Amino acid sequence: MQSIEQQHRSKMHYKIIYSSKTSGKNTGVGQKELILDILNSGGSGLSLELRDIGITNPSARINELIAEGYNIETHYVTVIDLSGRIYRNIALYTLISSPDEEVVI
Repeated sequence: MQSIEQQHRSKMHYKIIYSSKTSGKNTGVGQKELILDILNSGGSGLSLELRDIGITNPSARINELIAEGYNIETHYVTVIDLSGRIYRNIALYTLISSPDEEVVI
């Protein structure tokens, strides 16, 4: 399992990959689609990264997705960025299942 720092480094590419997509996704619906794209591609995403791509209130979009039936876990972590700055209590969102999936235990 990767450390939080390794996960953070590996996800730095989101800003580049999604920069061309974010211009048309400035609505709540578009932002939820973007979050689902990220969570489906990597399994989890940090609130810092979601803000970097233009989602100013990721927790609101996550709560809307949960209300729609998505099973998303939230864990609060400490992240150190590449310049050494420490961010505490950063939400790490992990997609467990979609509304149309069965949860296998």
